[in-house]
Amino acid sequence: MRMERSTGILPVEDNGKQGQDGPATHGRDAHATTNRLLKHLLTTVLILVAVAGCKPRSNAGRSSGPAPEPSAAQVAAVRDTLTKGMQQTTFDSLAATDVGKQCVVTARAGSAETGADQGPPPLGMVYRLGQTVLYKGEIEEVRPDALKIRVPYPTSGRYKTIEIPRSGIQSLHVARPSPA
Repeated sequence: MRMERSTGILPVEDNGKQGQDGPATHGRDAHATTNRLLKHLLTTVLILVAVAGCKPRSNAGRSSGPAPEPSAAQVAAVRDTLTKGMQQTTFDSLAATDVGKQCVVTARAGSAETGADQGPPPLGMVYRLGQTVLYKGEIEEVRPDALKIRVPYPTSGRYKTIEIPRSGIQSLHVARPSPA
């Protein structure tokens, strides 16, 4: 047995047959051992992640039912904010001269009908507050049984039109010049 100079590696017998029992075999065994260790480590990590991720989440802080109905004072506060500078009026006092003016209509939820276009209303046209809905837009048409309001979509020349039946209207505010 011939000893090589010490390099911190175990002495290897040099019998001239490198490949079967020589240094190349030792390298393959070390590589196979490393692969087995990595596989075990990866399996352990996956099991830990699966077990930790399978815990049921608590519903603390989450409500299981519908949102509470806003109070009349909250609805009035939102309506007052939207109707600044507008005058409250009745449906009967609307005239053809009011077409094109800005308005805010307070109605019961589900009473309004959308026109032929089925797209969603533009942002700021509809405010849902429980069973009360506030519609903000421009008066398009006044009929004896309904009021049509519209709002343009910001990026196109199209309008969203909503028809509110007279029976569903709770209050109506129109932007009119103040009487002097």
